[in-house]
Amino acid sequence: MTILLLIAAIIACALVSVGIGALTTVLVRMRRRMLARRGIR
Repeated sequence: MTILLLIAAIIACALVSVGIGALTTVLVRMRRRMLARRGIR
C-alpha cells in the first residue's frame, strides 16, 4: 500500500507541476497580448 501511495503522490506532484507551467505560459501570453495592445493603441 505504501508503494502505491508514493507512486500516487509522485504522479500528483507531476500533474501539479505541469498545470502550474501551463498556467504560467498562458498568463505570459495574455500579458504579452495586453502589452502589445497598449503599445499599439
